[in-house]
Amino acid sequence: MTKLFGISERAARHASQLAGDAGRTNKFRVNTLHQIMTKNKKIIIGILILIIIISIYSFFHWKKENEAGFMSFEGLVITETNNEKIIKHKKMGLEMKIPIDWQIINNSSSFEDYHSLILVSQDFQQHPKAFYDAQIPKQGCGIEITIGKVAQSNSDSSYYTYIQNQIKLCLKQECNGEIREVNGNKAFQYTYYNQPEDQLNSLGYSSVKMPKNEKIYEFAVYFADEKNRCLQEFNQFLETVTID
Repeated sequence: MTKLFGISERAARHASQLAGDAGRTNKFRVNTLHQIMTKNKKIIIGILILIIIISIYSFFHWKKENEAGFMSFEGLVITETNNEKIIKHKKMGLEMKIPIDWQIINNSSSFEDYHSLILVSQDFQQHPKAFYDAQIPKQGCGIEITIGKVAQSNSDSSYYTYIQNQIKLCLKQECNGEIREVNGNKAFQYTYYNQPEDQLNSLGYSSVKMPKNEKIYEFAVYFADEKNRCLQEFNQFLETVTID
């Protein structure tokens, strides 16, 4: 009986020990499971935050890419050959050429996020009456290029539609300008020249506006008393322009 009691006592202690081990094991498993769940929860939260950040960035990037306004000319690639400079902008699908001695100015203004590309001849001198940027010459020629995105090109009130209508009127010979082609696309050209007796106040320009792919491509040449020369330079320049 004592022996049996001893065996029973040892069995009881062993059972108690096993129960304790089982309890510690279950507690360890619960703690481990809790740690894993907590870690997974942090990972999931981190992923969700990352997705939200990417979504917000993508939205604003898309909005910037698709909203109306002037396109920036950042990212130009300029290659020089023996007698010309080749100007390319891959994003715009734009390529053009100018004489090797012409200068290139990437112009940006805080005024309505205005961006343009200015090209000036070697003998360019700024006109004392110039009312804004440096492409207004006293001597030589200045060419300015702008590309504007339009928000609603199909709207009857949009500038895009206005230029399209001017082209249609010119085809009927009912416009105050003329039709010309740029890279096989019809464009509206308007030329103004004021030449008073005082040559210092002579100012003129010729602007070519072309609607294409929800954008308005505008090329303008500015001149003082060298109208014929600058228009010739401008026509030669436009013949080099290609737009994808």
